[in-house]
Amino acid sequence: MIYAVKMDDDGFKLRDSQEKLLWKIKLYPDKVKIADNEEMSGAYELKLKEEGRLKLERNDQEVTQIRLMENSEYTVGSYLVRGVGLSLSPGVLLIPEISEEHKVMIMAELLFHKR
Repeated sequence: MIYAVKMDDDGFKLRDSQEKLLWKIKLYPDKVKIADNEEMSGAYELKLKEEGRLKLERNDQEVTQIRLMENSEYTVGSYLVRGVGLSLSPGVLLIPEISEEHKVMIMAELLFHKR
């Protein structure tokens, strides 16, 4: 085992092979929070706004935003995104502290949870 996804009542955690927490993800009806600690301090928030705008915030400050396109492909940074609809999952690609491997795993889990 290299990584493990551990489910919680309100989200999931990505852990390494030694069970060390890498990322904690909390799922809410209107947003997703992502942090590298149990207390969720300094967490990133992904929020879907009107007209398909996805906002990335941290400490109540907007970091960036992108426009999602439900039925087409589009770019997020250097990534080509297609087939995810109006999911919050592409917002993970905007968080620089998350490694490429971890981004893919977190995005997959968010899509599984229909976020």
